[in-house]
Amino acid sequence: MNAISKRDFLSLAGGALSVGVPAAASGIAAVVGPTRLAIYDSRITESRYFAGHAAQQGLRLFDIAGQDDALWRDARAGFGRKPREEVIGLTRWTDWVNLRGLLNEQGLRLTREVRFDCCTKGVRNAYGVLTEMPAMRGPVPLASQTTRTLFGWAMA
Repeated sequence: MNAISKRDFLSLAGGALSVGVPAAASGIAAVVGPTRLAIYDSRITESRYFAGHAAQQGLRLFDIAGQDDALWRDARAGFGRKPREEVIGLTRWTDWVNLRGLLNEQGLRLTREVRFDCCTKGVRNAYGVLTEMPAMRGPVPLASQTTRTLFGWAMA
């Protein structure tokens, strides 16, 4: 028997009232849907690589670089995602904190978070680490020629 959280139950119950019982019954089988949106910062080389891997997997991309107006508008509108779709990202800490607050307002909750410490030796595919690892916390060394810390995260 699959366990269902109180949050998932309440969101499914709300869906049943607004859409009908068949929609809620089908939603119980898939509480978290597929990842369809990747948020990245094109000013950061490692984040651009992350976006490239995400694009190869067919994800929609949202670049937060220089997108202050669009970021707040799109975030408040839920980035056009469907219910239960997961959002992933690779950003700096301050961007992550701001996005987490905006996505929490949309009802999304943190499912994975990884701290990537950039260095000359380490993993090259932050997208693979983030999508293949279960709930994990860093630090994970990330191949880079610079020294900075980035945060990979997923919310659904």
